Amino acid sequence: MSAGIRRTQISALSHGSSDFLIVAVIIAKQTPRTIKSKNVDMRSVWNFTLRDAPADYINVSFWGSSIFIDNIAQNFHIGDVVDIIKAKATFRKNDNTSFVPDVTSPLVLTMSENISEMCLHSEDDCAEFHQLLRLPTRPPGDYITLSDVHANGQALKGKHVNLLVAVRSVGALRQVTTKQEGKVL
Repeated sequence: MSAGIRRTQISALSHGSSDFLIVAVIIAKQTPRTIKSKNVDMRSVWNFTLRDAPADYINVSFWGSSIFIDNIAQNFHIGDVVDIIKAKATFRKNDNTSFVPDVTSPLVLTMSENISEMCLHSEDDCAEFHQLLRLPTRPPGDYITLSDVHANGQALKGKHVNLLVAVRSVGALRQVTTKQEGKVL
């Protein structure tokens, strides 16, 4: 580990933190996006979510060239335990929540191709992080039951609800043709 870099947890981060290492498991990831920039022709960003404790998870934005970001997004998967080095912690902006998962941290981590590092964690403590994949990311009282949805269907119309369910089985893939446009879905 480089001099001045200290290992910390998501819960211990503060606004402006930058010289730290976080070990966490990737619990969600999005497809990289390419954005036209004022200074540079094209930049890409890859957004993903990390968790290092049952109640602590944070969104991460990794910025860089299209080739670099596409490569890193292909090499890291949900369930990978990673080391995040030299990211920058800043307060989340509440105006962009439709594009990122809801998290417990008031901060977001920003990583840069030229400054930050991300690698697979190589220590023997990965099993404890893998257990975090099995835990829901919402508080237990934040869910409603399927019977409540069924009983209050009209009252819930247009509202967002949280459900915690178990999938018993998945049927065979079927093609459906819509009546209106004749499209196959």
